[in-house]
Amino acid sequence: MHPSFVAQFPLLLRGVVSKAKVMQKTVTVTVPRRAIDRLTKKEVIQHTKYLVHDEKEVCNTHDVVRIASSRRYSKRKTFELDRIEHKADRAVVAESVSRPAMSYAGWKLGEVTNRDLSASMRRAKQEREADRRARFRAKLEAQGMEWRPRSEAAVEQQARPPEQPTETPAAAPPS
Repeated sequence: MHPSFVAQFPLLLRGVVSKAKVMQKTVTVTVPRRAIDRLTKKEVIQHTKYLVHDEKEVCNTHDVVRIASSRRYSKRKTFELDRIEHKADRAVVAESVSRPAMSYAGWKLGEVTNRDLSASMRRAKQEREADRRARFRAKLEAQGMEWRPRSEAAVEQQARPPEQPTETPAAAPPS
């Protein structure tokens, strides 16, 4: 793209600062995006890391920032800091040092947490199971059979006395 086009219409992205104070005037920003997995056809969250020029060195880890495309500062650094949308709480950051940056500020980005994701996956599994049961019942009814829950059938089977084998006369030895 032509540099004047980039200056007129910069690409704006929102992400979380994952590394700061490692390089001078440079921070690493992790930007999440939602995509559909080609194999499972489920929505997944993917992350892209960008090197961002921070002229005044005001960013800290876990800050939610907006970045804009700009002129090329180096081979990988083509974005600059537009503004800081949310400063990270230093107490929470100190507590979550071992966790990745996205875990703290994910709610600020509207990212689905693992707990929400697993709950939605459980609901989807329950819905699939209910659909499967409904199709199975319809198939049995079409064949003129009655459907009973497994627990009722098991109770009836246990209540019935076991069948006694009928004795067959022993075969006579050949004479």
